[in-house]
Amino acid sequence: MFKTPLRKLVILVLDQLKQGRGPLVMKSIGGTMLVVFASTLYVVTNIQKRSSEVGVVNPTDEVLMAQRLLEAAFMGTYGYTILSRDF
Repeated sequence: MFKTPLRKLVILVLDQLKQGRGPLVMKSIGGTMLVVFASTLYVVTNIQKRSSEVGVVNPTDEVLMAQRLLEAAFMGTYGYTILSRDF
């Protein structure tokens, strides 16, 4: 917007405050994604186990399984994209 000395000073101060926090944020996001991904896989394996024990697939379980698999696929794709980027 406007190039004023005060604006430049504020930007420099903000840059100094944010310096070095990127890895911490990425570790937090990665840890959260890992926990949610593990939970999703746990639910999917429980649904599969329940279906194999009963022998008949419940329609509700089928919908939940599709939703969880889609969620896991999106998280996996997002995780791969984050890891393959060069920061």
